[in-house]
Amino acid sequence: MLSPSASSRRRLLKRFALGALAFPVGGELAHDLFLTELEAAVLPTTATIRLSLQEFPSLQSEMGSLRLGVNPVGFDHFPQGTFYPILINRGLGTTFHALSAECRHASCVVDSYDDFVQGLECPCHHSLYGIDGAVLRGPANKGLKKFVSHFDGKETLTVQVPGMAFSVTPRLQSAATTSRLRLEFQAESDVVYELQFKQRLHDAWSSVPFAIAADGVVDQSNWSGPEGPMSFYVERSSARGYYSIFMDWVEV
Repeated sequence: MLSPSASSRRRLLKRFALGALAFPVGGELAHDLFLTELEAAVLPTTATIRLSLQEFPSLQSEMGSLRLGVNPVGFDHFPQGTFYPILINRGLGTTFHALSAECRHASCVVDSYDDFVQGLECPCHHSLYGIDGAVLRGPANKGLKKFVSHFDGKETLTVQVPGMAFSVTPRLQSAATTSRLRLEFQAESDVVYELQFKQRLHDAWSSVPFAIAADGVVDQSNWSGPEGPMSFYVERSSARGYYSIFMDWVEV
């Protein structure tokens, strides 16, 4: 899910909860904290991206186009990471097309719509696609993969992108021995991550600082690094609440 922001950055949501646990030990009540992943229970494995047309001028007029991604695109025209960018195109009127930027010929990243070539061109072998992703010129022989999208008729476009979830491992935290929580997840290369928190479901998300080492200084506001297991360490301010690790989306 994308959080509202005045900038062009958008974030993919991964959520887990902090809760209090009480259980009897030797006639006394012992207390611990636990982190539990919410993704499987309340969120689908499909990312929900919400774009405000007010924040993206290129989508405010017909034949407008932009390309969003969580990984940068290299000079070789391939993503520098796992995920391909997403093309958001506006056709006639309020018709929108959400497409994978992966070319169906050799998997290079397709450019956004270009008025000069009257389509979306692949820079590798010059396959050309229409505003709706249909093939206009080979060597590609299949159209770009389409994503489900919905426009509310006012200013918000919602796009469903399958396969964008990443896993977070819940760990039991001892309330008696430490106030620092370890949030472990599988990082992708060259993706910018941010941590946010809210105490109740109806509260607004707010960014919180974290450390990238168990004994490190809790002063990080975002992080980007190589692919592999990664942990954020945060000083808990409450016995209950919700944390989310966000992946930043940027126009690429």
